[in-house]
Amino acid sequence: MLSLRRGLWTGLFLVRPHFSRFSSVGISFFSKLIEDGNVIFQSKSTDVHQNLALEDWIETNVDLTDRRLFLLWRSRAAVVIGRHQNPWSECDLSAMTRAGVPLARRRSGGGTVYHDMGNLNLTFFSCRKLYDRQRNLKVVTEALKRARPELDVKATERLDIVLNGKYKISGSASRLSRKASYHHCTLLHSADGSALRSVLRPSTPGINSNATPSVVSSVTNLTDHAPSLTWAELTQALVQQHNTELAFFPINSLRSFRRIFISRNW
Repeated sequence: MLSLRRGLWTGLFLVRPHFSRFSSVGISFFSKLIEDGNVIFQSKSTDVHQNLALEDWIETNVDLTDRRLFLLWRSRAAVVIGRHQNPWSECDLSAMTRAGVPLARRRSGGGTVYHDMGNLNLTFFSCRKLYDRQRNLKVVTEALKRARPELDVKATERLDIVLNGKYKISGSASRLSRKASYHHCTLLHSADGSALRSVLRPSTPGINSNATPSVVSSVTNLTDHAPSLTWAELTQALVQQHNTELAFFPINSLRSFRRIFISRNW
């Protein structure tokens, strides 16, 4: 589980470049680890509230100046609503109680989503000037094409990702603060479709409110169209594509090199 103990996060792992080995990461090392500009982590926690808290903690406490951080995580069955949504309009609270499915409200906007262990969550952190949701989604679409070239996946103007032009496999939301930002999205690999449909329907139809409503979409799992796609293949493709698309020369490092080239000694 992910928890704070004597100033350390436990259950958070640094993903090595070849996605083969992991090491524990503590708070005191967090900013040091991202000094070179581009780091990828995977959370071991499957508690949705804990992982949402982790997102908020990173945004608040990690210096993301000229840097990016990529977080991969999954959670047990849960329904997550946007910051400005009404749960009675978005989900069947009685069905969730019977099934033991918790409700969570995230800090970002957007619509309601269903999480379970068949859904992968991707969180792209950066400073505000590096914030680029279309580029983040390109990481996901190109990773899917890398893993399974036959999949027809595209990002839409609404910042969803659709398969075959009509089935939604990913939805996005984001949060921008004064210095930092994060953009997170879901990715349906092998989620329980019947559970999703049973809880993503209103508890009280016809409510009139100022809350932001979700946009109803037809969804599908990646494994419905690429049955052999494993979690290892998917995560490795995402890590590789993230490094390909978003790896960059840290601005601070570039400035230090510039000083060398303009010096009299050089």
